[in-house]
Amino acid sequence: MNETEAYQLWVDQFLAHDHMIKATAEQYPKVRSYDISINDITVDLSDLIQDDPETAIRTGEMALQKLMDPDNEVPLNLRISSHWPSSEVQLSEVSVLDIYKFVTVRGQIDKATEVRPRLVMGVFGNELEKYGGE
Repeated sequence: MNETEAYQLWVDQFLAHDHMIKATAEQYPKVRSYDISINDITVDLSDLIQDDPETAIRTGEMALQKLMDPDNEVPLNLRISSHWPSSEVQLSEVSVLDIYKFVTVRGQIDKATEVRPRLVMGVFGNELEKYGGE
C-alpha cells in the first residue's frame, strides 16, 4: 500500500471521529495526542499499522492536520492504544524480525544500564601534538 492510499484510509477513518478530533485540538496544549483504539480502526488500516507502523502513523498525523479547523491548527500526535493479542511478544523473545513492526512487548525489566558507544579508534591529546594536530 502506498502513502496516498494510506492517507486516504486515515481521512475516511477520521471523518467518523471529526468531532472528537476537534475537541482534542481545543484542549491543546494540555492534551497533545489524539488517541484511537486499534479496535476502532478498519481492517486495512490495522494491517498497515502492524506491517508498516512508521508510514501508518506519519500518514495518520497528516490526515489529522487536514481535518482541523484552519483557525485552530495544532500539532497533534496520533496515539494508537490497545493491541492485538497476536502481536504480543515476551521481552526475552524480541528478535530482529520484530524491528519496524508494531508489537506489544510483555515482560519485566529488572535492571537498566547506560549504553555506551564502543571506541573503535581513538587518539589522545598528547598524541595529536606528536602528529601535527592541534
